[in-house]
Amino acid sequence: MLICTSLSPHHSNKIIQHSCISSWKIYGNPVSVNCEKEIKLLKETYPDMEYVATKQTSEWLNKKPLANISALISLAIERGEDLLIINSDILLKSLPE
Repeated sequence: MLICTSLSPHHSNKIIQHSCISSWKIYGNPVSVNCEKEIKLLKETYPDMEYVATKQTSEWLNKKPLANISALISLAIERGEDLLIINSDILLKSLPE
């Protein structure tokens, strides 16, 4: 299963994001979809995460390069994988069967 998020390079508690990423790896392949400039910042803090660059953001609306949900969905379709979209600060303890 593809577990998609968009990590925040400016998250107030990076320890939480690290814990969450670790919890996701039990259930699938975690991927963060971000713009190029965010990926450069994120790789320093979260080097064990897979990143996919996107230009599909709502920066024009939010003044921040937030990845569109459609970018995450498109990635799962391209890879032919089931998709779980999750906030970067959600710890997974289990999934429904």
